[in-house]
Amino acid sequence: MQAKSKDLDGSRFWAVLIGVDAYPRYPLYGCVSDAELMEKYLVEDLGVPRDRIQRLLGPIGQKTADNSISPTRANITRTLYSLIDSPDIMRGDNIIIYFAGNGTLYDVEEYYRNRVPPEVSIVSIRSIKALCPMDHGASDDTGSEILDISDREIDAIVTQISQQKGHKITLILDCGYLRPSIRYASPLGTRRSLRIVVPLSRHTIEPMLEGAHQRLAAYPQYLSRRSVTAYDWRPDWSSHVILAACQEYQYAQEAEDDAGIHGVFTKALVDALRSGQSRGTTYADLISKLPMWCFQTSFVTGDHKNEPIWYQE
Repeated sequence: MQAKSKDLDGSRFWAVLIGVDAYPRYPLYGCVSDAELMEKYLVEDLGVPRDRIQRLLGPIGQKTADNSISPTRANITRTLYSLIDSPDIMRGDNIIIYFAGNGTLYDVEEYYRNRVPPEVSIVSIRSIKALCPMDHGASDDTGSEILDISDREIDAIVTQISQQKGHKITLILDCGYLRPSIRYASPLGTRRSLRIVVPLSRHTIEPMLEGAHQRLAAYPQYLSRRSVTAYDWRPDWSSHVILAACQEYQYAQEAEDDAGIHGVFTKALVDALRSGQSRGTTYADLISKLPMWCFQTSFVTGDHKNEPIWYQE
């Protein structure tokens, strides 16, 4: 896509950019710079005003980066929920949600063992993917463990946004979910290149899902859909497009070059976006142009993946 296309109105873009390096136990090193790279693309190439971009950045050694708020669980969820009823976002505006950080995967067999009809096979129930906030696993003011943010809650939030603002929503995820094996595990606090962590205790699944359900129950349209706690939950692919760094069974990696440390997916994605794609290039076309790494396979999903990038008309 060509820089500052006259066919795109940057004032009709909104973005939430989340980059987390400063995990106390399993830090990363390229997520904040990736979010800033994405911001640079939005501002310089698409002409998005900086006041339309919310930054939640957690750099190592600092509480927050300049002009950003800390990417804690509370701040991330508060920011995403605020998009649903934002009076500034008009229906049909482009909304971009970007996350670079650790992801994880929860096995739900034990959680659903006594919560499903006898004819339902436990092994058929989807695992729960989750994004890890900066305070993943820490204790809150009451001593309770701070939970991850499930893909179910993210999907439900985006569905609510789309019902109010339209489906021009792009979710970009530079993280992995596969549990790291001993071969790839790094000692606590040491340099690592994989954007994944082991999940919290299985006992956190219930409060993670029940808390999400309670928050979403404030929106009447959510109640007409399948609850995020349901064993047969399915994502709503009509509400948004997802561009993801890797498949569920792979790792999302960081790499270092002359420009510094970055996620291999984010750097390749921004390079592709800046390479002068033709007007009709779709999200699916964009992903197909990314390198074929042997260790991770980027993918796109969503009912609108064959629409032009940023929904150009």
